Amino acid sequence: MGWLNPEWSPLYIALASLALSVVVALLQLTFAKRQELNDLARMVDGLERRIEDLPSQRDLHELSIKIADLNGQIQGIAPALKRMERIGDLLLENELKGGDRK
Repeated sequence: MGWLNPEWSPLYIALASLALSVVVALLQLTFAKRQELNDLARMVDGLERRIEDLPSQRDLHELSIKIADLNGQIQGIAPALKRMERIGDLLLENELKGGDRK
């Protein structure tokens, strides 16, 4: 039993300790720390809350329809506003010329 020689036991213990240290180091590199996981979970919770407050695709579609309706209404009002602007220009021109003073 050459390899179980008691004189070699400190070497076996040192090799086992070294192997265990390497395994622990590799595990630390592979797995995240609890604090990092907690921080990440907190960040995900914050993002989920922010996403819940965002408008849905349906809300955006309804908003798009309302904007299109408003655009149509504005285009319908535009000719009347131009007529009113023309009347205002004529009144201002008349006032600047002196107009009919009674």
